[in-house]
Amino acid sequence: MPSSKPITIMIVEDNKLNMLAMKLRLEQIALFHLIGEACDGQQAVARSAELCPDVILMDVGLPVLNGIEACRQIKGRNPTSRIVMLTFNDEPRTLEACLAAGADSYCSKDIDNDALVKAIQEAAALPD
Repeated sequence: MPSSKPITIMIVEDNKLNMLAMKLRLEQIALFHLIGEACDGQQAVARSAELCPDVILMDVGLPVLNGIEACRQIKGRNPTSRIVMLTFNDEPRTLEACLAAGADSYCSKDIDNDALVKAIQEAAALPD
C-alpha cells in the first residue's frame, strides 16, 4: 500500500524563471511537499544537510559549485540522499559524470509532468 506521507523536495536551480516554473509544476502535485530551495551548489550542500529532503532536484550547471560536485558532496555526507539531476544538456559525458557523482536519476528540464512525477517517486522509493 503506498504511503500517504508526501515526498519532501528541495529544488536547486540558479535560473529564477526555471526555479519558478519547477515550483509551480510541483506545487500542483499533492504527492509532493516543497521544503526548500537553493540557487548554487554550495548552498545546496548546506541546505540539504539542514532540511534532509526525500528528493533533491538539482540543476547540473550551477554557479559557485556545479551540480555534479554538489551531488558528490551531498552523497558523501549522506549516501541515502536521493538526487535527480536536471539539465538541458544531453551529452553522454554529462550523464556519466552525474551518475559517477552518485546521482540517482537524470532528467531533461523539459520533461513532461508525468515523467517527472515518476522520476521523483522512483528516486524516493530507492532502498537505503
